[in-house]
Amino acid sequence: MAGFQEGFRNNEVRYYPVILLLDVSGSMDGEPIKALHDAVTEMVNSFAAQRTREKMIKVAIITFGGDNANLHLTYTDAPDLQANGIPHFNANGMTPLGDALKKAKTLIEDKSTTPGKWYCPAVVVVSDGAPNDEWQRPLQDFINNGRTAKCIRIGVPIGTGADVNMMERFTGDRAMIFYAQDVSSIADAFKNVALSISKSHDKAKTIDAQPTVKRDISTTVKRPTRHDDDEDDD
Repeated sequence: MAGFQEGFRNNEVRYYPVILLLDVSGSMDGEPIKALHDAVTEMVNSFAAQRTREKMIKVAIITFGGDNANLHLTYTDAPDLQANGIPHFNANGMTPLGDALKKAKTLIEDKSTTPGKWYCPAVVVVSDGAPNDEWQRPLQDFINNGRTAKCIRIGVPIGTGADVNMMERFTGDRAMIFYAQDVSSIADAFKNVALSISKSHDKAKTIDAQPTVKRDISTTVKRPTRHDDDEDDD
């Protein structure tokens, strides 16, 4: 990708970070974890296709499973990630969402890692279950305090066991929840997430300039069969 990057070196590029918080607990083992990896790969491909002289999406991945969360992938330009592939996920253990939110907050609050001139991050939580660590306080801290309060927040609950109430609390807006009915519809949900992120980027300001926006959670939870591009922007 060196030649690709060389052509854009002298242009002012707007960077848009996307942080994926992915549930890799034991219930995701087998076909679900493969479907998740395939869906993330498709999303990265769509982000890479959006690369222009003025715009670059960077992707970071935090996985949570077992006893804690891990920074699975630090910020990487989408075209580079497309070329090199996404490190595979391993599913095991519990669902420590609280630790994932803490690690995501640390990543975003650190201006040396997430510079203020970058546009506000989109943070996507994907899970097929309910968190079972101490997650309420980290969630409240994430959505109410500091730079993370300015983020675009999206939820992807998978299957009937997912904690949709937690997703509503995280997003603050049911229109930002994209439901995957089962493993086979994860990819469809992720396509809608990618569309939503693209629309949100069109309105985004830099992370240190955008005011916190209170969201109305009275709208309907979106299903993967609905397409955002069929709807008018608010």
